[in-house]
Amino acid sequence: MRCAEFFIIFLLVPALFVLEILPKSYMFLTLWVGCFYALYHTKKNGIKILKGFKFDEFKFIFKRFLILALFLAIFTWIFERNSFLSLPKQRLDIWLLVMILYPIFSAFFQEILFRAFFTLRYKAFFKNQNLFIFINALIFGLVHLLFGNFIAVIFSFFGGILFIKTYLKSNSTLLSSIEHALYGNFIFTIGLGHYFYHGY
Repeated sequence: MRCAEFFIIFLLVPALFVLEILPKSYMFLTLWVGCFYALYHTKKNGIKILKGFKFDEFKFIFKRFLILALFLAIFTWIFERNSFLSLPKQRLDIWLLVMILYPIFSAFFQEILFRAFFTLRYKAFFKNQNLFIFINALIFGLVHLLFGNFIAVIFSFFGGILFIKTYLKSNSTLLSSIEHALYGNFIFTIGLGHYFYHGY
């Protein structure tokens, strides 16, 4: 049962988007449907999606974010200079909407599905935690193939490693969502958002 569930949610449905059998306009709707399915199982197993976290845990992920954000900014300046800060400079209204809506309607929902639900349903199949982290990040990266470029896949893979480690350490979907939102909002701000979304 769980093998079929894994195949459908994390392989088949993303493949339908990548192959354009499903229109990408349904992408967020599909994510939210999957999220509600995940919420059913997490609630059933007593997992609190809004579980808090320690301030020291937040300080750690924020310090790490500051370091990696510098490298992301340098990368963008070198390889995507024409896009650097393009969204806030050219479409301030859209940028403000992204800053507000992305953490809630994208990052948080993704963390429910890819971290809380994924850990609940499949972690027991892995005796080696590092292998579990790798598989989780790999699946998360490959899902981003639907954006049609490998930058999204590679960045999401490494982001997935950070997010799953944060979740496993803190057991807080809220904390991993905050971390996810930090990187996502920063990527859209500095000019790499076109790799992850084509709607603006």
